[in-house]
Amino acid sequence: MRSDAEKPIDRLVRAAEPSLRRLLHLFWRFTRALTMGVRAVVIDAGGKVFLVRHSYVSGWHLPRDHVAVFVVRVFRQDPAVRPNREIVESGFFSLDALPKETTPGTRRRLAEVLEGAPVASKW
Repeated sequence: MRSDAEKPIDRLVRAAEPSLRRLLHLFWRFTRALTMGVRAVVIDAGGKVFLVRHSYVSGWHLPRDHVAVFVVRVFRQDPAVRPNREIVESGFFSLDALPKETTPGTRRRLAEVLEGAPVASKW
């Protein structure tokens, strides 16, 4: 269950995240082979979209990594996924009721896929 009260450590992590993310990307660029991933726009029968909140980056995102976006309208859902070290929350949300922490990139992808917005060349 999510609490709207922000803890001091959460503010510190959020403030340090952009610099830490840039540093980690630089480190990964030189220490790992190229990684490929996707994001998926998963839409349930009621038109709600599936979003996840990671433990290591702030905001709500489309599930999985990045590079290509797939639209998934037919799927089988196993019992609810329990929070773990990577995904701390997940759920289906109406487009008009996305969590306020939904990232700008996720909002743009949803607008492109579901509202016909022009496809951006940058995330």
